[in-house]
Amino acid sequence: MKIQAKSALTASLLALIAAQPAAAEDLTIKFSAFVGERNPIFACSMIPLVEELEANQGTKVEVERYFGGGAFGNPVQQYDQALRGITDISFGMLTYTEGLFPLTEIVSMPFVMNDHEAATRVLNEVILPEYLGEELDEVKIINLWLTSPYQFHMRDEVADLTALNGTRMRVVGQVQVPAMEALGAQVAAFPAPATYENLQKGVIDGTVATWTTATAFKVGEVAKQHYELNFGGSVGFTAMNLESYNALPDDVKAIIDAHSGPEASMKVAKCFTAVDAKAKAKWTEAGNTTHVVPEETRMKMKEVIAPVIEGHLKVLDDKGLPATEVRNRIDAELAKSN
Repeated sequence: MKIQAKSALTASLLALIAAQPAAAEDLTIKFSAFVGERNPIFACSMIPLVEELEANQGTKVEVERYFGGGAFGNPVQQYDQALRGITDISFGMLTYTEGLFPLTEIVSMPFVMNDHEAATRVLNEVILPEYLGEELDEVKIINLWLTSPYQFHMRDEVADLTALNGTRMRVVGQVQVPAMEALGAQVAAFPAPATYENLQKGVIDGTVATWTTATAFKVGEVAKQHYELNFGGSVGFTAMNLESYNALPDDVKAIIDAHSGPEASMKVAKCFTAVDAKAKAKWTEAGNTTHVVPEETRMKMKEVIAPVIEGHLKVLDDKGLPATEVRNRIDAELAKSN
């Protein structure tokens, strides 16, 4: 009897165990960024997503992190890594993939925007759904955002911004480069992390970058003259490989979805606003000089580079892309927020 009872109990326990749902398998997500781990924009916008993934109470998630200067941290490869599944999620700049996203980058051209938050909202709520499907549908876009406007950060004072007369400037972008050349500058194009060294060695006289960059890459230590003129910006992104995204268990996919879309993109733009203010205050306190460029000078610069802008839009129009239409739509939408 005791043997029969023990056998019955064992059978019941085995049946109970078999009836329990299987424990979720552990999941590893590779997350790469072109910046360092302590970059203020990445820390502000992306670390909350990483922490929420790793704190998930269902599927156990480990996030492998790869940053600038290390494996998978190359600035020019971030989008391609996400597209090909080399990493699952990548944080980067579309500006480093010149020509691949011509309609997306129109909003970042010189003198199109003054307010990157307004431009980020227009990009996500109007331009992305209406015009950018073919450019960006090969990945899962977690966020798409505008950096704060570019300013000129110079080693020495500049007499006339409309005639730079061979001044050596670091700038990137399919339109930003010829626009800077139209102003008379000699252009050096390389990713932002190399800016400090090139300024320090005198390879370049200045850089076109956000106030945030002046802190993130210590530019303000060697370029102490700052000219505020809002010379365009860059489009940044966080993207996930589509197969990786579609294969996620529902609980993890829900976390990604909660950190995706227009409001997630606005969060990154607001990070730039906050970090920009701190950066400007830091370098002002350090004794650097900020020059607010008069509107008259900005309009003169805009006139000088207008043929570059119009020529670029015409090339895209001639290829069958609605470039001028997109530019006009951006102008109209941004005008509503003024």
